[in-house]
Amino acid sequence: LLLEESEVVHFIHAGIKRIKVEIGDTVAHLAFQNSKTLGRYLMFSSSLMKLHLKQGGKDSGVISVSVTPDDTVLQFQTSVELEEVLAQDEEAKKHYNRLTDGKKRGVIHWISSAKSVDTKVKRALKLAEQLKSGEFQAKTKSK
Repeated sequence: LLLEESEVVHFIHAGIKRIKVEIGDTVAHLAFQNSKTLGRYLMFSSSLMKLHLKQGGKDSGVISVSVTPDDTVLQFQTSVELEEVLAQDEEAKKHYNRLTDGKKRGVIHWISSAKSVDTKVKRALKLAEQLKSGEFQAKTKSK
């Protein structure tokens, strides 16, 4: 989704990189992207585009969305399944909390992208085991 520079300049000057985008009754957590040739844009996932089309939108032309600064902790919608697994496993939670926010967002996306609750739970449990065993090698915060 290409953006008009005049529409996002106040976000950029305020240092806001991550935003919440409302499409109908769905909220997506996105980041401003920048291209030398295209300018500023938002990368819509296929599921967001399908939602837009389902609500009567077109696959080209102007798309109206509501954009607000993302004030959530990780600037990403958290996974209930991951939260539950971490609440029950202190060691995995300790390792998870050392991950950078970007790595946490990636993990949350991986878990949340599963279609069934069973698969989300399996992925969260797998991540917990990988964190504890050291198999999940990701950059961590220096604390």
